[in-house]
Amino acid sequence: MNRISEVLWIFVRLTVFWLAVYGYGDIVRRYIKKLRCDLPVEFAGIVSLLVLSIPLSLAGIFSRPVLSAIILIGAVIRIAALVRNKQKCAHFKFPGIKWLILLFLAAFILMSNTMQASEPQTNPDALVTYAVQPDQWLSSGRIYYLEDNILSGLPLIGEILASWPASLSQSKTDQLSLLQVFQMSMLLLSAFAAWKILGRGKNGLLVTVIACMATSMLAGWASLPKIEMTVLYFSTLALCLLFRGYIRKDEKFDPVPFLAMGLALGTKLTAYVLLPSFLLLVFSIHIYRKHKTILAWGAILAVIPLSFALRTISHTGTPFYPYSVPIFEADDDHLLLEVPRITELARMNAAPNDQLVNTEPESLFMNISELVSSWGLPAILFLMGMVSLAMRRKLSLALFPLIAVLIYCLIASVAFNPLRWGAKYAFLMSPFIAALGTRWTEELTFPRISFYVFLLIVAFTSSLQPRFGYLFAYPGMSSSLDFRPPNIVMVKALHEWCNDNLPEGTRLLSLWKRERYFSDHAVIVLENHPLGRRLFLVDELEEEMELLRRMSIDYIYFQSSDPMPGDLEYYIQFLQSDRYEYVTEVSGFTLCRIIY
Repeated sequence: MNRISEVLWIFVRLTVFWLAVYGYGDIVRRYIKKLRCDLPVEFAGIVSLLVLSIPLSLAGIFSRPVLSAIILIGAVIRIAALVRNKQKCAHFKFPGIKWLILLFLAAFILMSNTMQASEPQTNPDALVTYAVQPDQWLSSGRIYYLEDNILSGLPLIGEILASWPASLSQSKTDQLSLLQVFQMSMLLLSAFAAWKILGRGKNGLLVTVIACMATSMLAGWASLPKIEMTVLYFSTLALCLLFRGYIRKDEKFDPVPFLAMGLALGTKLTAYVLLPSFLLLVFSIHIYRKHKTILAWGAILAVIPLSFALRTISHTGTPFYPYSVPIFEADDDHLLLEVPRITELARMNAAPNDQLVNTEPESLFMNISELVSSWGLPAILFLMGMVSLAMRRKLSLALFPLIAVLIYCLIASVAFNPLRWGAKYAFLMSPFIAALGTRWTEELTFPRISFYVFLLIVAFTSSLQPRFGYLFAYPGMSSSLDFRPPNIVMVKALHEWCNDNLPEGTRLLSLWKRERYFSDHAVIVLENHPLGRRLFLVDELEEEMELLRRMSIDYIYFQSSDPMPGDLEYYIQFLQSDRYEYVTEVSGFTLCRIIY
């Protein structure tokens, strides 16, 4: 298949997945109407799949065929519902020329983003963790703790949800593409959810979507097979539902925003930076300040992150492993000891690249400004909205969101060090502030001056010219979508050789390279494995061999020309002995068998 047909095939499969989400969401909403909670249909569908994952895993059938079948059944249910309600689509009225221009711009940006996301990325985080876990779970038929990966103890909602669209993949490379486009669809869903809850009018929908999809920080992270956009969706839903309750002066307890925030905390630890801003909005609503409701929403908020914390404690002894917290310490086998040689090397490599955040009072405002500038179009829309409110003398409406944004900026600018590195995690408010800004700009009537200003800002900030060049060149690319590593040696070819030639159950030790995704065998990375690090700290060869036995290592591999950075290999004694033998060399990587 050529690239266009491959992208279309990815689009078809993800469309089937989202049809299933809405199909199961419809069923769930019908059965919980008596609870009278404001449950978005896509959220209901996502939660139903997450809940269903538990019994499927316990039964050992959390596999590609089973998940694919469930997705197909859900899609059929949704299509049948659409056919029954087709008369609702017959009353479409043309919204006007501004809507048509915005629709064309949104479609163009969506297409260019999707094309970019469809090309398999070489992001090392995904290839060692985020894409690895869904692949290995689906292959084994259950969700289990990967002992060869230190990040297996982190919250895993994002990886569990990603396993569902991943079950529709046909190969590991295809799965990378599918997960990347899935994350882009989660960004789109976040923008749509923010508008649906806070906005009005078709123009407002397109403006919110364009603002999120055209922001380079968001679109770039949505092009990776990670979980950033999953946590973005849950946090967006939580913030938007709470603020709508504040606007309406609700006196009805709604568990959904607290469940959504709990899912965000159960997706990635960076969501905890958003928690103070979230709680500010909670306590701005009268009903949530009552003692009984505090206990109720506190329990709903805590149940998911607490369950993951208990799971992690049972495996490692500490709730947020590999990060330490007071009272709880990792057990002996999971304690990540500091290796002076590795720490020194890391500091040398980091020093020339980034500058730590300066938290001195006179510099803090500059740090926050730099952080906000990384938000791009959503921040500009938010500012335009506040100007619109000020002109109408309604600026008090923006008080709580503005304070929440400032609190988030303050905490994020300190927590995510260095700032040039940490800004990539500080976008959890983007769809929320984009939808608010659009709402406040004349309540989404979007007057002519604001309309032209918005188009000019999009033109200057969203790289329209490169998008045009890329989009028009894409159909002419005869090569198919494939994992194309940059101009450095990658371990993919060696992994594939090992898959074909080594027996099942083989365990490999990588002397440095982190990538594990393309291996069917367990790969232990010496740099970040607690027992592997101790190889640098023991004095005797037999002590090193005992550590290798405890890790059940059968083979080691390393880059032939440079086994470890900074000549670290000379500090490991078994590499200087005769306790391993050469097996093969594949694409610049050497594989050796351990001799016990």
